[in-house]
Amino acid sequence: MAATDTVAVCAPAYVKIMLHAAKHPSCSVGGLCVGRSSGGGEGGGATTHVVEDVVPLCHHEPTAPVLETASMLAEQWGAARGCAVVGYYHACARQNDATLPPVAAAAADKIEANNGGRACVLQVANGRLHDPDDAALVALGRDARRGWKRQVGVTVANGALAALKAELAGGAARDLADFDEHLDDVANDWRNPQVKCE
Repeated sequence: MAATDTVAVCAPAYVKIMLHAAKHPSCSVGGLCVGRSSGGGEGGGATTHVVEDVVPLCHHEPTAPVLETASMLAEQWGAARGCAVVGYYHACARQNDATLPPVAAAAADKIEANNGGRACVLQVANGRLHDPDDAALVALGRDARRGWKRQVGVTVANGALAALKAELAGGAARDLADFDEHLDDVANDWRNPQVKCE
């Protein structure tokens, strides 16, 4: 990703990321970002990612078979909506931890390889969660020498914070299902259609 790259996060994606982290506050959580990418890639230049939705993956480090299966289903689900898997999101278990674990970096590498050299990583900024007016989200781009370390511009859709507050107040975090929970009980829908972002 070039220095002028940007990531725009739509309300459904933002709300699901934060609900996933809220449901498992003492665990690392991660998932797949579904949306559209334009510009940049292997041809160079700036890339714009629009993350329209996410697939909550797990509340621990995913195994390769789980990641592969979830990625395949997320690609099919996204393609039916004119989208693709464009990135990975992660929230660390500890408030003062801002590291991206190797499995998240590897997942982002694979997404980048499958997406024409374009991918993004969204990371929950745990240390900023105390501020109710802060979206507490950081977008990372790949640095050729240091990996997924370089911060890039991120915007969160208008109304996303208000939608999150409403969903949290309604207890939506407990009903959010990640892919791992879907594997335990297929009644848990990893697409989470019950999450409303109006």
